[in-house]
Amino acid sequence: MHHPAGLRGLQDDLAGVAGHAHGDVRCTAPLERGPDRRMRMSALVAAAGLTPSRITRVVDGLAHHGMVRKERPDNDGRGNDAVLTDTGLHAMRSAQATAALEITPASAAATPGAPGPDPRTPE
Repeated sequence: MHHPAGLRGLQDDLAGVAGHAHGDVRCTAPLERGPDRRMRMSALVAAAGLTPSRITRVVDGLAHHGMVRKERPDNDGRGNDAVLTDTGLHAMRSAQATAALEITPASAAATPGAPGPDPRTPE
């Protein structure tokens, strides 16, 4: 979802579902797309565009709500993986569904830089 209003709505909905901060969706979305809903913390930093300390705080907060868990990979004990739990996946999908309902062609057209209605389509 690349629409700024859509991302903000998703953040608001996810925050409402789980009671956590707006930056959290930037962490859960890459985890949702990762293999086995898992990603190295260092890769999550790059994917989310947040600092390592911010990622740690966000993941720890999500873990407190049962949405993410931190695990040490078997093959490398130097770092941690963040894993999106079933609870986190459910919250993410619920928030996505709610945000999708809020994004309408009219709201997209009102966004600067967004394409307007198709003039070929009769009203």
